[in-house]
Amino acid sequence: EMKIGNKTAKTALLTYEHNGKITQEELDFFIPINDTQYYYLGGVSEKNENIENNFGMIIHCVKSFKLNK
Repeated sequence: EMKIGNKTAKTALLTYEHNGKITQEELDFFIPINDTQYYYLGGVSEKNENIENNFGMIIHCVKSFKLNK
């Protein structure tokens, strides 16, 4: 879970593999609008030495979103 604005978003981390090796990772955010709807945001990064920095930038961007009330 992650706080985005005044909402608590659920997150998921997915990995993509090729021949048993992780090639990409995806970080998904599900931000509730109400009890039955949500915003969905996803960010994908290549699995390399920059992945932590890439995900840091993705999280920073998502946290900067201004949600409609």
